[in-house]
Amino acid sequence: MEENHVFEDMGMLKTSKKLPPGSLGLPIIGQSLSFLHALQTDTAEKWFQDRIRRYGPVSKLSLFGSPTVFLHGQAANKLVYTYDGNTLANQQPPSIRR
Repeated sequence: MEENHVFEDMGMLKTSKKLPPGSLGLPIIGQSLSFLHALQTDTAEKWFQDRIRRYGPVSKLSLFGSPTVFLHGQAANKLVYTYDGNTLANQQPPSIRR
């Protein structure tokens, strides 16, 4: 089973003209409701697999009011585990930290 990685705040991507595929959904809500429903019904793995099938291993979405990047697969694991803490940081979105 491969790992999935979700990163909040696409700050470095905002300056790029090429964003990953995907939808940010409705303002503020984004995909939060469907994600929470998948968690509550124990179908989160299917939710991620559907997303990968639709947009590929790298996609953008909005969770809990924050633009987010979703990474899946071996290349994503290498990126996550080889970058230093200044480039990628494991942080909770501000909406969760409150």
